[in-house]
Amino acid sequence: MPAAQPPAVAPPAVAPPAPNGNGPTKVLAPPGERKQWARVDGKVQSVEGALLVLKADNGTVILVDISQLNPNVSQALRRGRLVSVYGYPLEQKFEAAGYIELDPAHPEPPRLRQGR
Repeated sequence: MPAAQPPAVAPPAVAPPAPNGNGPTKVLAPPGERKQWARVDGKVQSVEGALLVLKADNGTVILVDISQLNPNVSQALRRGRLVSVYGYPLEQKFEAAGYIELDPAHPEPPRLRQGR
């Protein structure tokens, strides 16, 4: 009898932008379930306490919980900065496990840059 293969893991779903285009978008995952690592690239819109509001490259606004990061991160992240945030998509938000601030001259993450 062939060995059973694990079920395929679907990529994290991101809800479409709010109808008026102004509201934040929720990152959706099954309730109470932590998914695989994911990355969100975008521009910092605001940081208030442990909540980062990030405008993703595709135009959606994502709420990012940065409470698990160093407390100094909320001071380091400034509006307009380009970042890649790594973490877990949850039902209502994205839980950050780390981030990388991107160089505006090279806005794509380093591993995606083409060699010269």
